[in-house]
Parts: sequence; C-alpha cells; structure tokens
Amino acid sequence: ILSPEGELVQHIATDEGLLNNTVLAAFADDKNGLWLGLDNGLSYVHLDSPKQFYSLERSSIGTVYATQIFNGNLYIGTNQGLYFKPEKSQGPLRPIAGLDGQVWTLQVVNDVLLCGHDKGAYEIEGTLAEPLYNGTGVWLFRELNKNQLLAGSYSGLHLFKKSLGSWKHVSHIQNF
Repeated sequence: ILSPEGELVQHIATDEGLLNNTVLAAFADDKNGLWLGLDNGLSYVHLDSPKQFYSLERSSIGTVYATQIFNGNLYIGTNQGLYFKPEKSQGPLRPIAGLDGQVWTLQVVNDVLLCGHDKGAYEIEGTLAEPLYNGTGVWLFRELNKNQLLAGSYSGLHLFKKSLGSWKHVSHIQNF
C-alpha cells in the first residue's frame, strides 16, 4: 500500500498473513477493507482493524477472478463457479446454481449485476442467474450508452440492449 506520494505505507504478503503472493483481483469496499482474489483463495484485509485478514484458506471455491458487492451481497467469481454470501454475514460462501465453471467478470451496469462466464452472459438477481446469452465465454462488458452494451467473448463482440429493465442479446457483431 502506497501513500499518495508513492511512499510505501504497508507491505502485505504471505509473511503478513496472505495465503499466497499471487493477487489476481483487488476490491476496496466502503468500510476501508481490501478484498484480494488470490491464486488459491480469497483474503480480506481490514485496514482499520488490529486483525487484518479474513481468509478462505481451506475453501473449495477455486481461483478467484472477480469480486463484486451488490445489493447487500458479496459475489465471488472463480474458476469453479459463482459464489455469494450476505455482505455482513459471517457464514460460508454458497454457490449459485447453474454457474459452475469459469467466471471471468462481475460488473454492475445500469444497476444490474452482469456475470461473464465460460458458458455465456448472465444477469444475477440475488441467488438466481438469468441467462442473457448462451454460447461462447464472455469475459468483458462495456456500456455504450444507457440502453446498449458490448460484450467481449471468445468469438468476438456481442451487442446487448436494455428492454423492460433487463439486458437482452441482440446480435453477434459480424466481421469484427
């Protein structure tokens, strides 16, 4: 952790409590906490607390690629699937049915949680995953405007349009 001037304030590694030193994702929450998706698990560093680490050391969730807090839930995307738990709960992470496999991204677009998965694109509502596009894996979403977004996939770009509050797949953009 660096100061605004670039000076080292704190160094966090395995000697300080991390499960390993391969950090694949990082998310700062509004409680001065730092969520770190690691090569073999998840660590939580509470920067204002004497106890700084919350680790899922023995968990079978796999390698963490994406994290998102949305509507009071913590979502963790891994190479084993999508998991969630209420943000303030001390309980375990639970899998979201139908999303086993690789989760590449979790993004909030227009107040909707989107999941890019190796099976396609999904809208996440609580513990439910609504398929938006089934096919090749989706790894990224980019909003064009309030009613359109692009998704990068294994096979190219896909256009989505917002209709009645949900995103709908419109087309695969050809020859791109």
